[in-house]
Amino acid sequence: MSEEVLIQEILRRRDPHGYYVVPIKEEALPLVRQYLTRPGVVLVEYSDVLLFKTRSRSLAEKVATALARRGLLAGEEEL
Repeated sequence: MSEEVLIQEILRRRDPHGYYVVPIKEEALPLVRQYLTRPGVVLVEYSDVLLFKTRSRSLAEKVATALARRGLLAGEEEL
């Protein structure tokens, strides 16, 4: 799946609690750590993948785009 399609999928759906869920690789933790103090942002460990959850669509898009450029988004094969 291309990066652009993956980002569109992330932004199209929210979880039952209203969060946008961005699956990221563990190596991306230092890059997203700065956002963890914001209200409405949660980080969940799931197997070898971290789930960056936010209620803000713009923040989800910003994080997903930045991490996709660095190859740090977890694809379907990692989940």
